[in-house]
Amino acid sequence: MSEQIKTRSEISDEYKWNLDSLFKNEEEWSSAGEEIKELLKKADAYHDKLNNPKTIREFFDYETAVERSVSDYYVYANLRLCEDMTDERGQEMDGMANSVYAAVIQAFSFASPEILSLPEEKLRDIAASPELAPYRFNMQKLLDEKPHVLSEKEEGVLAAFSEVFSAPGKIAGNLQDADMLFEDAADSEGVLHPITQANYIMLQMSGDRTLRKNAFRNYYRAYKNHINTFASTYQANVKKAAASARVRHYEDSRTMYLAGEHIPAEVYDSLVKAVREAMPQMYRYVALRKKLLGLSELHYYDLYTPLA
Repeated sequence: MSEQIKTRSEISDEYKWNLDSLFKNEEEWSSAGEEIKELLKKADAYHDKLNNPKTIREFFDYETAVERSVSDYYVYANLRLCEDMTDERGQEMDGMANSVYAAVIQAFSFASPEILSLPEEKLRDIAASPELAPYRFNMQKLLDEKPHVLSEKEEGVLAAFSEVFSAPGKIAGNLQDADMLFEDAADSEGVLHPITQANYIMLQMSGDRTLRKNAFRNYYRAYKNHINTFASTYQANVKKAAASARVRHYEDSRTMYLAGEHIPAEVYDSLVKAVREAMPQMYRYVALRKKLLGLSELHYYDLYTPLA
């Protein structure tokens, strides 16, 4: 039997991440969550007042401060969960962080519709004002999104469902990282090697082709055994994306997601075009790999092995 996969408690601290830069302990993290909830109560003070550069700047400063706090709070919980996806406390913390994040989205859902309800000329003047210089790009994105921002009430409803919308991804992630088990892979000498999400690529880089082949088959067999669950979560994600794009008046979900990163569709199309044009070079590389490895057939489990 090859070396067994160690549990986190068996690994030296020098190989573990140190979360002290975020929070010293779980109690400090919990306190931060309560502080964020208190901060959110201030959001109502800006309601019906986002109509001038000074107030909008104050709101953006406040919103940025809250989002930075939420980021630390969420990342800490998520990293704790990633230490052991089966740990109940880690799952509980991640759930709490998602709830706080959803509360932030809902608390701020009024802002964009309110700002964009101003006359176009006034909006342009506000965006160009010196007070909003640090947020020039934010204002430009907001203006670009105007055709797709809904009413305050509608944005509030969508914000209330933000946790529900993320459910398919969470389900698929828990299935892959917590519940799925992989059969050990035998090498050319019959020695068994455990397979995990973390070490699979390392096994694919082995010079032992029998090990690579068995690791590949056992890894994807586990996925095939859950094919219906993965298909259902994927279908739910596709339907969510399509519905969101339709509700927000986007041409399609691709356009919607690109707009979220302020990326023109032409950039995406040009990248796809460049990849397709470079395919002959990829075919040459694959042929060279096959030759250097001395194989009559090149399979997917031969793609990671170093050629040196």
